[in-house]
Amino acid sequence: MAPLCACGCGEQIQLKPQHRCPTKGIPRYIQGHHPNPLRRFYAAVRARGLLLTRDVCRKLRISETQYHRLEAAGVFPEPQRWGRLPRRRMRVFASGDVAKLRAALRKEPQGRRQMP
Repeated sequence: MAPLCACGCGEQIQLKPQHRCPTKGIPRYIQGHHPNPLRRFYAAVRARGLLLTRDVCRKLRISETQYHRLEAAGVFPEPQRWGRLPRRRMRVFASGDVAKLRAALRKEPQGRRQMP
C-alpha cells in the first residue's frame, strides 16, 4: 500500500521507480500539495480584514503597475507593510484606505505631464 500525502487530502502517493533509490526516497507530498508559506500569509492578512495591493487595485480599477508608479510619484501615501526579512515586506491596507486612495487619485491631474 502506498503512503498517503502529508497534506491531509487522503490521496495516495504514486510510487515510481526513482522513489526506490536511496538518494531520492519516497516523497511526503503529492506534487503541488506541499505547504505554501505565502498562501498562509495571505490568509492571515485577509483574516484580519486587511486588503492586499491586488485587492485595492481592483477596487480602484487601476493596474498594480499604475499603483506603484503613483506611489513612487508621491500621489499615494506609503502604506502599512507586513512581513519578515529576508522576504520583502508586503503592502497591506485597511478597508478605509481605499476611499483615501480614491480621493488622492481624483486630485491627480489626468493626461501626460508636460516637461519643463
